[in-house]
Amino acid sequence: MLHGGVITTLLDNCAGIAVATALPDLRSIATLDLRIDYMKPATPGLDVIGYTRCYKVTRHIAFVNGVAYHESADDPIATTAMTFMLGANRALSAYSEAKR
Repeated sequence: MLHGGVITTLLDNCAGIAVATALPDLRSIATLDLRIDYMKPATPGLDVIGYTRCYKVTRHIAFVNGVAYHESADDPIATTAMTFMLGANRALSAYSEAKR
C-alpha cells in the first residue's frame, strides 16, 4: 500500500519545480492551496509517476495542475490543482535583487 500523503508530497514537489522553472528569475515560492482528488488506490509494486504543469503565472500567484499515475495519465491515481504565492520569503527576494 502507498499512503496518500506520499502522493500529495510527490505532486506538491513536482508542482514547486514546475513553478520554479516557469519563473524568469529565482524567487521563493510557497504553496497557498493544494487540492488532491484521489481516483483510485495505487497498485502495490508499480511505479507512481507525477506530472504537473504551471499553466499561469501572475505577479503574485502561480497556478498548477497535475496528475499521479502508473502507466497512463488517462488513468490517474490522483489529480491536483494548486496555487503558489511568489516571493514568499522577502529575504530571498532581496538576495536575488542584490545579485543583479
